[in-house]
Amino acid sequence: MNSIVETAGRLLDDHKEFVLATIVSRHGSTPRMAGTRMIIAERGRNMGTVGGGLLEARVAQKAGDVLSSRHAEVIRFDMTPDELVKIRAEGQRP
Repeated sequence: MNSIVETAGRLLDDHKEFVLATIVSRHGSTPRMAGTRMIIAERGRNMGTVGGGLLEARVAQKAGDVLSSRHAEVIRFDMTPDELVKIRAEGQRP
């Protein structure tokens, strides 16, 4: 099985664009630890996981924005129950 680092190296060697999403810090109960990484490549090909579900969908969406703008970002995701209810109630897409 390839590691994230090996996959990133291969994508760079092949001149493929990708985003490396990394959990920098976390607070409270979360599915993954700080340092967890995920690659989001062209055409939605992913390797790794930062937690699955709504969080991962939001990360993939933001990765598309980063690929388009070509500017790295640090993005805060609030995954508290109140915030998740609000997102769903407003009909926001992840």
